[in-house]
Amino acid sequence: MPDLPPLTARVDWIARIATMTVRGRPEELNRSQVRDCLDWIAESRPRRLMLDLRQAAESTSGQFGSLIMTVRRHLPAGCLLDVRPAKLADQAQVCRRLAESTTRRH
Repeated sequence: MPDLPPLTARVDWIARIATMTVRGRPEELNRSQVRDCLDWIAESRPRRLMLDLRQAAESTSGQFGSLIMTVRRHLPAGCLLDVRPAKLADQAQVCRRLAESTTRRH
């Protein structure tokens, strides 16, 4: 299997769903890579962004949380965020962070 980049994005133009896939450890991602990827996604004006962390290596929940918060801050207006956690145990942490960020925004 060829080496895959640590961050990829694709857009389903018909459904207007973007997917951002993270591979490896989130803390190894360059912030400019993440911003460039999010800028490209924002130009497509998706209705939904799926942040796929299923291929990400184990990391601290704080690293995943930081990445999720960065993504939330750069979402286009009206775009929903779906997070596919790295493992089922991370689901509660993801939900808690999303709830906290939503509460702070209002």
